[in-house]
Amino acid sequence: MYRTQNLRVDVDKYRKESYLYGDCEDDRGRVHRSSLRLDDCIGDRNGRFQWGGHDFTKDADDVTFNPSEGASRVPVLRADFHGIQGDINLAERINNENGELQFHCHEIDKSEVPDYPEDVPTRGSAFKADPKVMTRTSLYENLSVHRQNLGWVDRHLSGTVNVVRGSWEWGREVGTFSLTIKLRNIYSGYRGSKNDNNNFNLYDRHGQIAFHISFRRHDQTIRFNSYSRGTGWGPEGWINFSQQLKDEKPIDMLIQRRGEGSSWIVDIGDGPYLVDVYPCDLPNSLTYRSSNNNDSMFGQNVGAEIEFWEEE
Repeated sequence: MYRTQNLRVDVDKYRKESYLYGDCEDDRGRVHRSSLRLDDCIGDRNGRFQWGGHDFTKDADDVTFNPSEGASRVPVLRADFHGIQGDINLAERINNENGELQFHCHEIDKSEVPDYPEDVPTRGSAFKADPKVMTRTSLYENLSVHRQNLGWVDRHLSGTVNVVRGSWEWGREVGTFSLTIKLRNIYSGYRGSKNDNNNFNLYDRHGQIAFHISFRRHDQTIRFNSYSRGTGWGPEGWINFSQQLKDEKPIDMLIQRRGEGSSWIVDIGDGPYLVDVYPCDLPNSLTYRSSNNNDSMFGQNVGAEIEFWEEE
């Protein structure tokens, strides 16, 4: 980790958001002023002050910050949540990455996707769904009263996912959401190796893969699955490459999830499919990985956007 100095926590009174600030040195020795929005990574999770919560600024009282507390000299953030005091060691999951403060879930090893067995059971192909299920109105049609009238806000977050390292963390566990992955550079031609595997993975906070989408160029199929730390990979579903994917035309891959169930809706260029996988906890991050980083199917980076509702 690169050197970080002058850490402090402050509240943007105009935006009503809390930020961690620091002077971060990069690999060339240059110092950059960097900031990290704490509401994206720390806050209220089931009434407790924890990593991966949200609404830190709204729910925290008596906030204090000691940039070097105790013998270990680590930055500690302390706050009262609902009358219960909690401490967060910021050094556990916030690092300086080449001159920029970054939040990471260290309990999750996302460097490599778990080995995928050749004899994984097949659940069958995914089922074609009614195109209406992909509309924004349909996504939230189960809400009897519009959430905006109940103090909820429609969140839109965006990020970039690198094929080699890291993940895009949106700092919350969300159940009902719409995720768009922008596939702009597509290299879908046949590859002879059965090990060719380009995949997107939605992780939960336990390091399980709540939803796995794998593109296999050797047989021109897309596989769907989930990975539990207890039972490993479940039975997979599959579909064939869409014509748009074969033609290497840009695609906005759309993934939707509704509530606590195990069903997902996916559109990769030829209309929506309904996919069932074994259920995990709610996802909070996305990775993009390839079995060959010099021949990745979607280039080195992809952009992504997520939309969901959240209480103000």
